[in-house]
Amino acid sequence: MMRRHKLPTDDRGWTLPEILVVCVLMTILSSAMLLTVSLIQEATYERAATVELTNKARAVVEEMVWGIRTGAGVVDRRGIIEATGAVVTPNQIDYDDIDGDTHSIRLNNDRIEYRLNGGAWTALMDASGAAAFDATQYTVTLNFTQPVPNAVQIRLVVGKTVQGRWQYASISTQASFRNA
Repeated sequence: MMRRHKLPTDDRGWTLPEILVVCVLMTILSSAMLLTVSLIQEATYERAATVELTNKARAVVEEMVWGIRTGAGVVDRRGIIEATGAVVTPNQIDYDDIDGDTHSIRLNNDRIEYRLNGGAWTALMDASGAAAFDATQYTVTLNFTQPVPNAVQIRLVVGKTVQGRWQYASISTQASFRNA
């Protein structure tokens, strides 16, 4: 008859040092996973803020260059490119179009404003998107320069805090006057 041999067994279980090593390793792995998730989430917020700011800046510069759309089907928008001449200061441009209208665009306390023929100023962009501007959360910088008599350079920087960090988007373009 054939005898079966029993394999030796160890009924002692896990020792305290083995349990501690496993606990430390699990803590390190869990912390690494939480940190990775946190970094990915932060990068997602920052990316979304940058896209939002870039889109806002692009839209405002397009309104400055091509003109303000005043209604459906309006074709005479008369932006900066329709100017016959311009007076440029670092934060404001005043220009006349071919119809003799005077347009003004300026930066006023982090608001970009537009005025036609000396009328009331209207907001093209308030950095916060709300009536009460919070300078600790948003910032806008707008500069105009005139490198040649028939053109103007526009530089717009928009900033916003996202989770305690400032995110910025900038756009710069040069608009040549068609009618100068």
